[in-house]
Amino acid sequence: MSYRPLRRLAGAVMSLLLIAGCAQERSFEVAHDGSRVYLDDLSDQQKAEARARVEEGLKRGFEPYLLQPGDTIDVLYHPSQKIERNSYSIAVGDTLQIEFLYNEEFNRTVSVRPDGKISLPAKNPIVVAGMTPEDLALWLEDLYGDLLVDPSVSINVMDFETAAQRLAKVVESVQTGQGRRVVVAPDGTVSLPLLNPTAAAGETTEKFGKTIEAEYAARNVDVEISVLLVDTARQQIFVFGEVGTPGPQVVTGPRTLLMTIAAAGGVLPTGASDEVRVFYSDSEGARRVRSINLHDIVDEFRIEQDMLVPSKSVVYVPPTDLALAGRFIDQTLRGILLYNGFGFTFSYDVNQQDLGNLGN
Repeated sequence: MSYRPLRRLAGAVMSLLLIAGCAQERSFEVAHDGSRVYLDDLSDQQKAEARARVEEGLKRGFEPYLLQPGDTIDVLYHPSQKIERNSYSIAVGDTLQIEFLYNEEFNRTVSVRPDGKISLPAKNPIVVAGMTPEDLALWLEDLYGDLLVDPSVSINVMDFETAAQRLAKVVESVQTGQGRRVVVAPDGTVSLPLLNPTAAAGETTEKFGKTIEAEYAARNVDVEISVLLVDTARQQIFVFGEVGTPGPQVVTGPRTLLMTIAAAGGVLPTGASDEVRVFYSDSEGARRVRSINLHDIVDEFRIEQDMLVPSKSVVYVPPTDLALAGRFIDQTLRGILLYNGFGFTFSYDVNQQDLGNLGN
């Protein structure tokens, strides 16, 4: 069997790929609409702003930090000092002073029982929890109309707790005071007293605090919320492809793409360092992808094309066209020769002498 055609085909493929490989790829960002924004087309001002973002990010970290599953937060409750928007509703545990203007013998000071009722003279226990003091006074005037002539009743709430104060007692602990320490669940939610599980992942602590306040306000609980970040989940960047040590990297601070590649052992000779892909989420939580030519950063000093790599990003260094072709030829010829009973080893560390030999 003659292998000359195969060698000539391999030589032609490798020659074309060497020519194609001379062209350098341009760094670009894929916009939300799918179009490409080439970084070398940015204005001088935009480039300066990009450099400043990287420099500031290395100094101060990612701003703002977005909560994610596994984070530990303290949710602190502060009873609001604002005037209640709605009339006060009598609740269990309140102390009521009931006064009959012209019939003082019926005056009583009573506490609202756990079942929401109070006991009054000459009447069966009545449910008052949930009523306003004004409504209760009118109701008692009507109730005692069969015993008294034109009774006039006034209700004073002597000892009471607002819904926010009762909530503060529920969440009070030795560790956090009037607060609750919680971990963001795997589904990105947080469970708090009186509320359904509330989405926290992807929010800043400040915005999440406002969300909780609104949820409580919808339940007539006026409370001010502070959210403090206690501990973060394990921060990782995932690197794979043509690098020395692919795999997850645990990060404890901001890291640029160059730093990430260096920590992965650098780009192998088979790697396309002009087409490094970064898959990440921006500050709004939208998924983005950027293709970066490392030569522009390292050789041309275009620092604006570097970027801070957020946690949970994926960095991929693809093989060069030449490496792909070498592997294809290796696998193809190996399969053919093994099929015919021959052993074969092919190296795609190509230089000019190798290309000349392939054509013979």
